[in-house]
Amino acid sequence: MSKYFIYYPSSEAINPFIRILSKELEKQGWIENKDANVWMNMRSIIRHRISIRVLYFHWPETFWRSNRYTISLVKSFFFIFHVYIWKIFGYKLVFSAHNVLPHFGKVRVKHELIMRKFIVKRFDLIIGHSYNTLFDLTDQICKPNNYVLALHGLYENIKEPEFKIGPTVKLFISYSSNEYKGINHFFSQLLSFDIKELRGLEFIIAGNIPDDLITQLSNHKIIFRLITSDASRNSVLNEAELENSILLSDFVILPYKKITNSGFYFLAITLGKGVLASNIPFFRLHSHEQTLLHYNTENSISLLKQLQKIKSGWRPNSLILKELQSKYSWECSAKLISYSLDHLIDV
Repeated sequence: MSKYFIYYPSSEAINPFIRILSKELEKQGWIENKDANVWMNMRSIIRHRISIRVLYFHWPETFWRSNRYTISLVKSFFFIFHVYIWKIFGYKLVFSAHNVLPHFGKVRVKHELIMRKFIVKRFDLIIGHSYNTLFDLTDQICKPNNYVLALHGLYENIKEPEFKIGPTVKLFISYSSNEYKGINHFFSQLLSFDIKELRGLEFIIAGNIPDDLITQLSNHKIIFRLITSDASRNSVLNEAELENSILLSDFVILPYKKITNSGFYFLAITLGKGVLASNIPFFRLHSHEQTLLHYNTENSISLLKQLQKIKSGWRPNSLILKELQSKYSWECSAKLISYSLDHLIDV
């Protein structure tokens, strides 16, 4: 028997994993309805209350996100109102907690904490996609009443791990000014090193990099290559461009300061790449000491030691990396999610 649900956002959203998960859920009998709209449409809410059983949210903050805080507050009240309406008409509400908090500026943290606490308390099921999600939710928000762990899977086009030791090691990093990603801090540490320590390393940098950073890297004689979108320099790389850029590299750098889950990490594993990352819990829990190098983001010497280790020929263990590739599966996670959804609607 087919069971219908609505994604927010839909599987046609920019993040490819939603599309993959939707396909796997369909194999379990759960089919996404892309046509129905039960947001701010009371007639539609009433009409679909029997056929659509579940509303599945990935990033609910998109409902109230606004550049103006007052508008965001008004939208938040509309969202809360709809939650109670949906529940009155029998819809089951599900939230995938990819990160404990969305990546907003500091001024909105309190607002987002209130909204996340409301969701965790009022929704019928909370899904975590990393081993540390439940701890992070309990520590920063509150403990969910109904929780299931369905680990983040890999992306499409899984590549065989293959590591060649050449004269130059290529390290990929995607530029972002978001504080939580720690990219600017990483570059400030990199620029503090003697250029002799960095010889033999080439940094492949994607994204909209500020001109002053380009100048600093050039003046320091750091070897780097800029990767920009075919659309324009200021555009975000599309899925294919991002994948091709990572395939040019030997390692992916993820200097995040704070994160609950990282799709970028799972993309690196999908493409069979080694990872240089900060020593936050997420990376420690989802890697192996022979596939990933950790460093302390507050200690530049720690970063330098790991870069020197890479220069000296350290490479991930291909067999263990293949084991990680087989471990993280959306097929397995979809079965866990499907079982939990069936339990919600008493199938």
